[in-house]
Amino acid sequence: MNDIKTVKEIKNMAVLFRKAIEKLRDEGVFNDDFSFHHFPCGCCGDASDLLGQFLLDQGIETWYVCGTYIENFVDVCGESNLQSHAWLTTDNPDTREDFFIIDITGDQFNKNLEYNCRNEPVYVGRMDSFHKLFETESGDMHPSAPLYTLGMAAPRLIEKYNQIIKELENVYVDYQTQGHSLDL
Repeated sequence: MNDIKTVKEIKNMAVLFRKAIEKLRDEGVFNDDFSFHHFPCGCCGDASDLLGQFLLDQGIETWYVCGTYIENFVDVCGESNLQSHAWLTTDNPDTREDFFIIDITGDQFNKNLEYNCRNEPVYVGRMDSFHKLFETESGDMHPSAPLYTLGMAAPRLIEKYNQIIKELENVYVDYQTQGHSLDL
């Protein structure tokens, strides 16, 4: 997956996918959804599953990765807070070092000083200091799966996916109208 054109294509697709989610959120389509009404906050797992399906539909296989960070802050009970975060990679990060990270929700951590980060809304790149904060184990990584295989979450995610795909065409036209190119 070292092909620069493919990385640019993935970045462009991820940018448009996120813009479609943001537009639906801003229009109130996700107001009743427990996760996406606060996008990008608190929905990294679902967003990664949806983006993984979209990339899979484009013939791009990815890996779902979920890591855990133990915050330095100790609560009133003397416990540290565990924070998880999910993203995609272009290959198995357990066995390969030349993978790219695809993260459309990392900017949810920008306001938390604990993470000392200024993440882009869409990050496609090599392992960075932010993602290194999250510990992963083999059980936290798997090839991205089709949405219909995700058990009880499947109907809700398929509904969201269909809404996003429908909105993508409008977002694509708006993006080009604003003078942006996609380099595809």
